[in-house]
Amino acid sequence: MSRSRIAALFLLPDCNLDCRFCGSDLSFPALSQDEVKRTLSFLMQEGYTNVVLGGGEPLLWKGGLTEVAQFAQDLGFVVQLNTNGISWPPGLEGKGRFDRIILPLDGATRASHDFLRSPRGGHRALIEKRLKQVCNTGQSISIGTVVCQKNQSELMELGQELAQWVHRGLSLHAWHLYRFIPIGRGGAQQGREDELGLTREVFKALCLPVQHTFPWKIYRRPNMMKSETVDFFWKEKGAWHTSGTGDATRKISSAVALDVESVRGNLV
Repeated sequence: MSRSRIAALFLLPDCNLDCRFCGSDLSFPALSQDEVKRTLSFLMQEGYTNVVLGGGEPLLWKGGLTEVAQFAQDLGFVVQLNTNGISWPPGLEGKGRFDRIILPLDGATRASHDFLRSPRGGHRALIEKRLKQVCNTGQSISIGTVVCQKNQSELMELGQELAQWVHRGLSLHAWHLYRFIPIGRGGAQQGREDELGLTREVFKALCLPVQHTFPWKIYRRPNMMKSETVDFFWKEKGAWHTSGTGDATRKISSAVALDVESVRGNLV
């Protein structure tokens, strides 16, 4: 196992956005703090050193997010928070609670971003506010963009905007470009493949010029659920589920490896 693999934990399904392309669903329960801590210990033993706390929206999780983040840091993880930025507590950007915060930016205009992120509108203005908050704080930020038919012509403009934020003091670690996949409560349940879908070939052709233009790390993600570097973990109907290609995903393919009784010796 490469020491650079990333583990993403789905803490809960709930979210306070209603994104058209949402790949999550509502069929899995929220994890308890004990479940998260035991899972983190297991993942550290399996060689992961980077963990993403996600959902749903992790800032809605009632299990003690800052306590879990501190526990993960104490284990030696680089801890990332993947948030939509809505339920942002005061001072989140300046207290070192998270090594990195991942924020979404899906349209070069407020209209295009808000069309994709929330029919209620107003979300891009909030992201602009969050980016202002983190400028010059030293807080490491990654940006995620879901690339689809609706925003496929806006990637270069988004890159130029990110360059402006960097000039203003944003500590940009990476820009992740995700191809829309028709799964979950947004993509599959609403049948949006015809509306939003892109082939792998078109997606690659859209991303390459951006990757060649801007100097930061820009990751092209054609299918995150089958990533070569990121593995996903969640619990559903009493059993653990995974998606990815790492060693740990194979170990729990039977959906029991993180249950206390089955691997008690590995989780002490």
